[in-house]
Amino acid sequence: MHVCDPSVIKGSFTNPADGQRYIYAMYYSGVDNAPGNNNQTGLAFSNDKINWADYPSPVISPLNPAVAQGNYGNGQPATINTDGRSNLLVFTTDLGGPQGIAGFGDLYVRRTADGVNFDPPIRIPNEATDGTTVNPNSDFAYDSAKGDVYVITGLPGRNCQKVTCKDPARNPDRETYQLGLFKMPLKALLNGTPAKWTPVGYLNSDVTGFYLNHSPGFQRDPYGNLTSFLPNVTVFFSGGDPYPGTWQIATATETNTSERAPLKRTLGPNGHWVTTGYTDPGYAFETNIGSLFLLTKPGTSKLMSCVVGSDHFLSHDPSCEGQTPLGQTGYVYDNQQTGTHPIYRCNAGGHDHFVSTDSGCEGQTTEGLLGYALN
Repeated sequence: MHVCDPSVIKGSFTNPADGQRYIYAMYYSGVDNAPGNNNQTGLAFSNDKINWADYPSPVISPLNPAVAQGNYGNGQPATINTDGRSNLLVFTTDLGGPQGIAGFGDLYVRRTADGVNFDPPIRIPNEATDGTTVNPNSDFAYDSAKGDVYVITGLPGRNCQKVTCKDPARNPDRETYQLGLFKMPLKALLNGTPAKWTPVGYLNSDVTGFYLNHSPGFQRDPYGNLTSFLPNVTVFFSGGDPYPGTWQIATATETNTSERAPLKRTLGPNGHWVTTGYTDPGYAFETNIGSLFLLTKPGTSKLMSCVVGSDHFLSHDPSCEGQTPLGQTGYVYDNQQTGTHPIYRCNAGGHDHFVSTDSGCEGQTTEGLLGYALN
């Protein structure tokens, strides 16, 4: 027996197995075979979060038990309490549903009024307005004041056949390097139509400095709400290199106070590093090149942060020209707008990329126009 992925929620529950009242319910993934197929979602109750009374049978089974014998099954729960008592929404991954349904993936949500017995599953939309896809093993939280559901999800990892990876024996990387934060009205999520998630922010190697960023979870109140923390949204995640021994629990906060960030040019022991996000210790600030939008706007294009060896550079190519992607660092206008200026990709000595507002790249080699940054 193997159990993982616990999701603990506060409320008021009765365990039918012993007739006792409990304050906490914990949903978890459980499997009884070595390949790890046919996972099911189990349930336990507690009053102190230390001692648990297990419910004797799974409360959510795979949609297609026959198919689940050869795949993951059902699990990876995330839970929201909508009334402070026992009315819950339990989100799970299930690989047994019909595939290829436009606008939907492998995430489902079920209502329960008592924590044990569930309504039929509702398939969750998986597309965002910017074309990003919400994926399995996501965490969910609720803003009870506005009625919005938030999701933090892992985005596709590096394709090591197209880009440079630290562990090329694996393809893709062992875990993802980028996470997406989105929101959607609860009513839209539950109506069974392919509504679109609204992007709130992105977390990636360019922001954190970790090669991998994965397994995210929200800071929520005991009932699964974000309301008391908003407008800030704090996420816990695992960061590190491809090897699990390097992973550590880290945290990041989306403040939602500005739609833009300064593009900083720094100089350190290995040359220049230009980013809206993280730089290693030892890199000193040189100048601001302008500001970039953090989310897409009409008429803008994404700038990727990339690295080859110790040379950091920006590119419009999602695959970073075959080098290592660190994630998007922001968005620039494609054409000149009021309140913008051109920025250029430059190269000093053939091994030190930087960005400049000077079309002549301050006497170095000009590699092209990146776009138009905000003044």
